[in-house]
Amino acid sequence: MCEVTKAELEAITARLDRIEASTGEMIEMFTALQGGFRVLQMIGRLAKPIGYIAAACTAVAVTWTKLKGGA
Repeated sequence: MCEVTKAELEAITARLDRIEASTGEMIEMFTALQGGFRVLQMIGRLAKPIGYIAAACTAVAVTWTKLKGGA
């Protein structure tokens, strides 16, 4: 087996701590982005039915206007 001195082990531990700190921020960012994409996905799911409702309301309004003798 390879012998590792205490100083080398401490240097490796310090390096790993720095890597963990820098990647921790990236992980937090990706987690926040994942939450944002979930919100956008839910908005996208709602857009289709809202579009259908808006189209139906518009059709009713146009039909009503035509029946009343509007332009």
